[in-house]
Amino acid sequence: TSVPLQELAPSLVAMFQEGSKKAEVVLPVQAVGKAQLRIARVSKSVQLLSTKTKPKKLDFVAEDGSCHVFLLKGRDDLRLDGRIMQLLQAVNSIIAAEESTTILGVCGPSAGSVVPLRCRDYDVVPIA
Repeated sequence: TSVPLQELAPSLVAMFQEGSKKAEVVLPVQAVGKAQLRIARVSKSVQLLSTKTKPKKLDFVAEDGSCHVFLLKGRDDLRLDGRIMQLLQAVNSIIAAEESTTILGVCGPSAGSVVPLRCRDYDVVPIA
């Protein structure tokens, strides 16, 4: 399900509106070759995931044009999430060490081509 960001966080929308003084917000990611990445804009909609805790998926675009997806969770202990991401990163390391770890893409831009097999993982950053 997708909801307009304006309904959930109007103050966040106002921070990055055209014509207004933009907020100097740093993304909590490691920037390659730069000290910090600042947010240039936020997606206009938020995807609500249909799991028990109802996390929200939000896209931020940095000043360099790169897109960063964040999963926002409220009132949740992130230690288990962090451990699961560590496990997925370990699995990815094992897969990368193997020679025959490709799969045939079935949808999107990689449809019909061979793509590397990889578990999708995320950084877990608690923000209070």
